[in-house]
Amino acid sequence: MTTDVGTYFDCLESYFAEYYKLARGVDEVKLKERVDTRTGQVTRTVDLKFGSPTFALKLDKKNGKGNVEPLFHFFNDTSQPWSKRCDFVLFQKEKRCIGVYALEFKSENIPADTVKAQLERTESWCRCIHSIVQHYTGDKVPFQFRKFLLTDKTEADAYLQADGKYLRVDPKIRHFNYADVRGQTLEELDHERNIKIS
Repeated sequence: MTTDVGTYFDCLESYFAEYYKLARGVDEVKLKERVDTRTGQVTRTVDLKFGSPTFALKLDKKNGKGNVEPLFHFFNDTSQPWSKRCDFVLFQKEKRCIGVYALEFKSENIPADTVKAQLERTESWCRCIHSIVQHYTGDKVPFQFRKFLLTDKTEADAYLQADGKYLRVDPKIRHFNYADVRGQTLEELDHERNIKIS
């Protein structure tokens, strides 16, 4: 059964509330992650404004016991294919679908195969979420899934396709420098290679 996007979005947000959800403001979300650099760990923060309701999940967030929350609470999450994940997933209510933004934060190093695996597993996770909701509730709204890599790397041409935007290892991963996204809204993040999950 197809339900309206607003109702589906509200229900989806409530399903995650206990585990992964980040606090959010009315029109802005703050994403903060520690990344490894040559000189040690540093914190990268990205503030993204948005024009329609959005919530963010930090998939590798530690719980009160110091453990990462499992992707599925009935599966062992230790060294399994589904234990790889990106740093953040944002869900946004759009007119006819749910926009899904998967973001991985790195420093000046771009471990292309690792990033590809993390974002592929996150896509699989979103496909599972979409399917689980449909199986249990009968509700179905399409997702428009987008993959992003944010880095400090200013000379990234060796890793990018000729257009200077998407990774060679996966032409659906859009690369941005942190400085390029400052002041942008979520909707302004240029990404032309969406993946439909329906």
